[in-house]
Amino acid sequence: MTLTNEIHKQIEENHNVLLFNTDIYSFYSEYKLNQKWIFISSPSKGKRAIEIILNTIEPDYKIKNESVAKLLDEIAVVSKNDKVVIFVDNFEHINKRTAEYYDNLINMRNVILIVNINDEEIDLDMQILENFIILNQDLNFNRNSSVNIRFTILFILSVFIFLLFMRLQLSVVGYLISSLWFSYLMYRSFYYISR
Repeated sequence: MTLTNEIHKQIEENHNVLLFNTDIYSFYSEYKLNQKWIFISSPSKGKRAIEIILNTIEPDYKIKNESVAKLLDEIAVVSKNDKVVIFVDNFEHINKRTAEYYDNLINMRNVILIVNINDEEIDLDMQILENFIILNQDLNFNRNSSVNIRFTILFILSVFIFLLFMRLQLSVVGYLISSLWFSYLMYRSFYYISR
C-alpha cells in the first residue's frame, strides 16, 4: 500500500497522522476533496493559523479580535457535522503556546490533523505525539529523552538549603519552623523562575 493510500485510509478512519520528511503540500493540492481541507505551512503562526482554519471552514464568519478559545469553540461547532482535515507542515516548530491550540484541535471529534516533521532534531511534547499514527517509520526519536527532571532538581536544591539553614540555626527549635518555611518559599521561588 502506498503512502498516499495509507493517508486516505487514516483520514477515513478519523486518525491523526504524523509523517517525516514528506511533501504534504503536494498531497494536499492534488487530492483536495472539498472545502474542508486546510493547509498550514507552520504551526508557529499561532492565532493566525486558527483564524485561517475558521475562515476556510466558515467563509462567512466575521472574526472581530476574538480570543483563541472562542475561535476554537467556533471551530468545534462548525465542524460538528463535517470532517475537517488540517495539514500542518514543519510541525517541529510548535511551541508551548501553540501546542495547546493543536491539542484542542486533536481532541475535536471531526478534526483530523496530518502533520509533517522535516527536522531530525525533534523537541516535541511526547504527550501530543501519542495522538498520532506514524506512517513512515523514518521517524526515530527517543521517547525517554524528554524526561522532566526539573522538580527533582528543585527538591534537591530545597533540601540542601534546608540543611544549610538548619546547620546555621540549630540552636533554637523556633528556627526549625522558620527554616522549613524558608525552604518552602525557596522551592516556590525556584519553581516560578524555572517556568
